Amino acid sequence: MPVCILLAGIGPVHAEAQINLDQFDLTFSAEFDRPSDIDEKFIHHYRRWGDLRTLAGNLEQELYVDRAYLDELGAHDVEAPFSVDDGILSITARPTPEALSGKIDLPYLSGMVTTEESFAQTNGYFEIRCRMPAGQGLWPAFWLVGLTHDEALEIDVVEVLADKPRTIYNSIHTSDRGVEWGIEVLAADSSKDFHTYGVDWRPDRIDFYVDRIMVGSAPVHLPGPMYMIANLAVGGEWPGNPTKETAFPASFEIDYIRAYAHRQ
Repeated sequence: MPVCILLAGIGPVHAEAQINLDQFDLTFSAEFDRPSDIDEKFIHHYRRWGDLRTLAGNLEQELYVDRAYLDELGAHDVEAPFSVDDGILSITARPTPEALSGKIDLPYLSGMVTTEESFAQTNGYFEIRCRMPAGQGLWPAFWLVGLTHDEALEIDVVEVLADKPRTIYNSIHTSDRGVEWGIEVLAADSSKDFHTYGVDWRPDRIDFYVDRIMVGSAPVHLPGPMYMIANLAVGGEWPGNPTKETAFPASFEIDYIRAYAHRQ
């Protein structure tokens, strides 16, 4: 399907292009005011996809780990990818340490948070406020996935190839044939400051937002429910792999993840 290129944040903004959250009710909130939010509200691998900790089909180079998984490997001194400071969750990718040689065969460790066991919803507004890393081979994303997986449904609220931090990718997948609808949005540098990225999923269309300004709309009907994932992938066929210029550790910083239902 053709890719449209849009410009966000340039010129006057019309009122109808802005999301009005007074029309919604909050249904999920992770504010990361407490470190316990990480494990109370999320798990850290693709449990419903066979307990996967990477997507080999994308040729990704990271393994998603958490404190419990590292401890199972006996790697008690290896730093986990999650930390919380002043209400900000940092998901940090690093080269796999020598201490895990022979136990992990991928060159990077990273992290993901997913609500697949705690929260899923049909329709509504889903939003993340975050700052992306910068660097070749880094691939942060916030996306929704169908709970049953039978339909191969996916809404990519935001993806960034971090060597081009001003380009925001939005897409919709409705089968295993790939992207059914997608746009590129030229926006403010996602690595310089925090921005919001959201999607308003309605029965007859899906609207995408950057800093609560609508940047694209797709006339698509998707069944639900869907759950949320935020992750920092490293390498792969699409972003390419890191180079010696890619700075590690590299962090995807998240202020909050929220979901809202349309008010009846």
